[in-house]
Amino acid sequence: SGWTSLIWSAKQGHADTVETLLAAGADTRPRDYAGRTALDWAREQGHAGVVALLGTASEGREIGGIAED
Repeated sequence: SGWTSLIWSAKQGHADTVETLLAAGADTRPRDYAGRTALDWAREQGHAGVVALLGTASEGREIGGIAED
């Protein structure tokens, strides 16, 4: 895989952009070439606001306690 707009924005800490992408329906599940998600990058780079946005979006993918694939 490669870099998505969401992954790049999360890595850079651009919370406004991440929020806009999520509102537009961006998928949080894609992984980069090393297998990292946008949430992984945000955590690694210490972007707490972005982590919160992505964590909430990822939780929203769970239906009845089972994560969608």
